[in-house]
Amino acid sequence: MNEPNKGATRTYNSPLRAEQMEQTRERILEAAAEQLLEEGLEELSLPRAAQRARVSVPTIYRHFSTKEALMQELTDWVDRKLKLSEVPESIDEFTEYMPRFFAYLDENEPLVRARLLSRVHRQIHQDTRRRRDKLVEKAMEDVTARLDPLDARRACAVVRVLMNSGAWEMMRVNWNLTGEQAGEAVAWAIRILVDELRRNPNSMKEITGHSSSEKEE
Repeated sequence: MNEPNKGATRTYNSPLRAEQMEQTRERILEAAAEQLLEEGLEELSLPRAAQRARVSVPTIYRHFSTKEALMQELTDWVDRKLKLSEVPESIDEFTEYMPRFFAYLDENEPLVRARLLSRVHRQIHQDTRRRRDKLVEKAMEDVTARLDPLDARRACAVVRVLMNSGAWEMMRVNWNLTGEQAGEAVAWAIRILVDELRRNPNSMKEITGHSSSEKEE
């Protein structure tokens, strides 16, 4: 009679336990991001993050076996918070997307700064960058279809540079623009690029004086 009851209790408690573990993990990541901002990458450690998150050292080691594992998860966590994988499917939607995206970075400045700081650690943002590269390539497909391979890569690269969080930071710090204002400027630049390439797919060759096929060889 008791065994079924014990099984039922375990089944009932399992979702609650999973939720508690997720909440603990979230608290640890928030604490690690705060420590990274206040003390820098070199000072970040599992014991210090545990202290800031108000959990025991064994608890943090149950979630993250090494500092590197914590940094990897912290990067993924920040990227999810910043919605970096939510890129429009069409480049024509970037006019509305970029001001909204850069304004969102303004609202989450501490997370962006944590991401920029953690970027120096073994290039752990590489996977996210590649995903965003692919999303930009897909959004640009109708524009780049008429371009040579090199010009297509150039066009996509320019868009990626403009929509980068580093561009957001530079435009805010160096030019005293809000995220929305910076995003509007980026949206305008992307629109000019796209319109020009649609009007004249050979415009890059006319500027460089060389064909892309010649460059590729």
